[in-house]
Amino acid sequence: MATLIPLVISLFLVLSTTPAYSAVFNVSPGDVTELNAAINTVNSNGQDNTINVTGTYVLTSVSDATDGGSGLSSITSSVTMKG
Repeated sequence: MATLIPLVISLFLVLSTTPAYSAVFNVSPGDVTELNAAINTVNSNGQDNTINVTGTYVLTSVSDATDGGSGLSSITSSVTMKG
């Protein structure tokens, strides 16, 4: 019985651990609003993130006043951008 308790505890720890899954965001070409939404989500979801972009994004207004102002939200988490 004494050797069964550590085994049960070990199994509980393995099965109760929540894995961090990757999140992939495919942003439509030129959609700055969608790109900002993807950036805001990756900043808050705690996952390994990838944002796939295509085309040209024209930034015409300030979206984020942090760090002097920018047309895109500030990236505050780990993210891979492809495109």
